[in-house]
Parts: sequence; C-alpha cells; structure tokens
Amino acid sequence: MRYLEDRSRYDILYDRLTIDECRRTERQFDDMICEDLKKIKNKKDLDIRIRATEAAKNLSIYFMKGQRYKEKEDKIKEWMKRDKQKDQRVGDARPLTGIVCPHCGSEMNCTIKDLHNKDDHGVGSDGEILFFYKCSSCGKMRAFWENGEEYKPKKHKCSKCNAIIEKEQSKREENKITTTYICSSCGHKEISVLDLDEKPEVEEEDKNFEKDRKKYCLSEDEGEKYIKSKIDLERLKNLTEKMEERRKNKNLYKKVENIKKLKVTELKDLLDKVLEKENYVQLEFSQPEIGKYVIISFTAQDKKPKREEYDSKTELRRLINKALSNTNWRLMSEGIDYRLGVLSGRLKGLELEEDLVKLINNK
Repeated sequence: MRYLEDRSRYDILYDRLTIDECRRTERQFDDMICEDLKKIKNKKDLDIRIRATEAAKNLSIYFMKGQRYKEKEDKIKEWMKRDKQKDQRVGDARPLTGIVCPHCGSEMNCTIKDLHNKDDHGVGSDGEILFFYKCSSCGKMRAFWENGEEYKPKKHKCSKCNAIIEKEQSKREENKITTTYICSSCGHKEISVLDLDEKPEVEEEDKNFEKDRKKYCLSEDEGEKYIKSKIDLERLKNLTEKMEERRKNKNLYKKVENIKKLKVTELKDLLDKVLEKENYVQLEFSQPEIGKYVIISFTAQDKKPKREEYDSKTELRRLINKALSNTNWRLMSEGIDYRLGVLSGRLKGLELEEDLVKLINNK
C-alpha cells in the first residue's frame, strides 16, 4: 500500500473539509434566523434581526474562507510529509526470518507488510509494522508485529453471557461464507454471513461539491487579497489599540515626554559636576557598547581620605541615582565595585518610547 498520493488528492480533501466547515456555519446562522421567525412577531424588529444575522454570517464565512486558504499550503505539506514518512517506514521495514508453518513445518514467506494499530488493527494508522506470512506448502497464514510478537485476532464474545467463544464453524456455499459461533458457557449460537458478491457501501456523491468549492474555496488571487487585507486590518487594529492606550495613559506619556534624553557627552558633564562636589574625581567613560541599549562602563576615584569602602560605594550610588532620576539613563543592577579607592560600574541609556514607559512604570 502506498500512502503518498498526488497533490490533487490532498487539494480535494482539504477543500472538502473547508466546504463542510462553511456549510455547518451557514446552517447554524440559518437556524438562528428560523428561530427568530418563530419568536419575533414585529416585522420591523424581525427585519433588523435578520439583516444583522445575515451580516454576521457573511462576515464569519468570509474570515473562515480566508483563514482556510491561509493555512491550506502548510496543512497539505504536513499531510504529504506524514504519508511520505509512512511509505519510507514501510519500505525500510525488514521482515522477520525463520518463520515456519505450525501445521506442516514448511518455511513461510512474507507477502504483505503494512502499518497497523495494535489496539484496533486499523490499516494505515501510525502504529507498528505488521508482516503477513504465507506457507509455501499448505497456504496457511500467520502475522507478526515488527517486535516479533505474533498477531492474534480478537476473540469473539458471546452477546448473551459475554464469555469468550472458543468454538466456531465455517462453511462456504458459492460466494457466501457462513460462520457459526457456539458459546461453550451458555450454549448460545450466533451466525455471521459474509457475502463476497456484496458491493461495499459507496460514499454518497456530493453533487454540490464543485459548485460549493467555487463558493467557499478561495482562488490564489482571492486568497492573496484576503491575506493582504488581514495584514492591513491587523495594522489598523494595533494602531487603534495604541492610540487608545495612549489616551488612557496620557499622564504617563506626558512624564515620558518630560524625561531628559541626554547624549553621552551631556551625561558625563552632568555626573562630573555632581560627583566632584562630593570628592569623586577623574570620572572616565569606556567606549560605549551599542545594542538594544547603549551601555557605558565608568570609573571614578574617591578623593575623600577617611571614607571607607561601604560608605564610598553607598554614597556614589545615591548620587548617581539621584542625578539620573529624571533622565533616560540608569545605573545598572550590578551596582558599584570598589578597589583601593577606585569605583566602577555601568550605565544604561534608553532611547525607545516603550522602554521609557517601562522605566516610568518601574519608578
């Protein structure tokens, strides 16, 4: 059995699912209209309600068709990849060797291998490989799972006492096979007839498939227009939400506008003045690190003779935090280091409005 089929088969399958989903949605809205026809007696109110329901239905179907188109290519690729992997797995499977017939002792040959589910033995499932063997002499059959376990058919249970039926008799007349199951526990008999000439039930043809395929399944041109319009709608939605958020938090954004956005040279001038007053001298900046933020390492020297390490670090931290409180710069979380009167740390500069909003909120 080959699992991977032509692309057209997957197209048809996907479109059938799209049609079913759209039909189901239309029926739900039509049922709502039928209920309104029974309940609402006022013609004006009924007309308003029906128009609203029809508009909601058309909008729902529009977005459903568009979303189904958007997801179609990825879904079909997923199906085809899955079926290709099944073919690969079956093709790579190697039958067990040394299988002999329990009736005549002759060697048995593997005739079929396929994927089956161990619980329900469904063909083509993502279960295990099942190998079917036929005796070269007497024609008896056996089957083994890929792990070497022999396949055992499910036991028939008595419909009266639920006991497992061990005894069964089969006979064939022309193309009819009649099997009689006899329960050894309660003596109940059940008869099953298999008519080999009986044609399997054929799925009823969907006469409206092609018509509804044109109605519900978007063409490439229609689909691309939908995707573009969806992107435009998302942008408009994001813009509207941002405007509304700014309106609700206008005081917050006012504070952001009032933040002093200092350049690196302005930052150094500010800190030089503040620190020198408290006997911290020779403030030096390293080369800035440019990434999402601007990061600058700095060093300064404590000129005050009797100021110990703890007090020196605490005072410098306080001075920097106070000086930068209304600017776009902050002392980074690792704080201040101290070695023999030389203090060091790092400063972080923010530029984007969203980062400045977070800065105000944290403050």
